Amino acid sequence: MSSPNATLNAREWVLMHYDVTIHTDWQEFSDYVYTIEPYFTADGYDVFVAKWANESILIEENVYYYNLDFEQLLADMLPRFDKGDTIFIHEDCLDLDTCEWETWKQQIQEEEYE
Repeated sequence: MSSPNATLNAREWVLMHYDVTIHTDWQEFSDYVYTIEPYFTADGYDVFVAKWANESILIEENVYYYNLDFEQLLADMLPRFDKGDTIFIHEDCLDLDTCEWETWKQQIQEEEYE
């Protein structure tokens, strides 16, 4: 008999492992703990902001003029979230379908078996 996790795709498996939910469409009344989203400056430039929901925007820490490697940022952040956390990643910042979910899954499994 196969494990219930055997039928999950890599993305579902990784998110289940960390017990994290990712939304790409803003949902009112969601308790997002971390957000990655585009903003516009007063003079019309696009910038990207990645920050914890309860912190103020710090220009030198949270604001990116160029589209940062948000995929790597997500990979680095996943272990830092608490179980049950919900995060928001705007679709203009990161296409979740192109992330290296399979690689991340393998890395988690290797770490668990060490």
